[in-house]
Amino acid sequence: MSWISIGATHNGQQLQLVDKSTNGNTGLCWNQYPVKLLTRERDTIADMPHLLSVIAESCLSPSEAAGIAHAKIASPVITKLDDEYRAALLEYRGKLLLAEKLDLKVLVAFKPNQAPYLGGLFTLLNHVLAIFGITPFPVQVDVEREGSFNRIRWLHEVDIKEQMRLERIKTEIAKCMRPLVADLKALEQKQQVDMDRLLQVHQLSAIFKALFPEEIHPEIKAANEYLLAQPQLIQDILK
Repeated sequence: MSWISIGATHNGQQLQLVDKSTNGNTGLCWNQYPVKLLTRERDTIADMPHLLSVIAESCLSPSEAAGIAHAKIASPVITKLDDEYRAALLEYRGKLLLAEKLDLKVLVAFKPNQAPYLGGLFTLLNHVLAIFGITPFPVQVDVEREGSFNRIRWLHEVDIKEQMRLERIKTEIAKCMRPLVADLKALEQKQQVDMDRLLQVHQLSAIFKALFPEEIHPEIKAANEYLLAQPQLIQDILK
């Protein structure tokens, strides 16, 4: 079996959530007790680079990813998506603290002079069986692996929730794009323009492009085509 160890620093990247958690006095140092992750477990994670960017806190909010200053946000949808991003980080931090405390209980259950691959529930069970004259199970327990269980579960949970959050961003942007563009086209027929709606479309399109550069969505494509046909107006709203 092949393993991957994830400490407070991984591949030269400082994992800020881990660092803050350690400084929060959970008592579990990831450099001393890294997460021991099977390669096949890593392969079940949908987007490992994104997951690590979240843990490193190098992942940006939707508006930040598109380079939109907070004071310049024009759409309430963008504000909502930013709020969901910040709420998600707070949730991940809280659940990490709990996962660390649970893993720490496993790790401290082993005496310092105990063999590194014996201990935990299997050792206790073998002691009980021996008392009753039953041959103990020939089982060895990987202490570091057992002491990673809750943090591994946390990694998978964050990965799943991040994929769901990103899908919600796609859905929310696409859902509000159609009426915005339709309204702008209707006004164009009357030789009118709504600069606020135009700015909303521009910002939402920028966020989609920043977060999902390889994806083509029909609503976003239609919005981009409309924006490309309005170069002077785009210059005006960005002044």
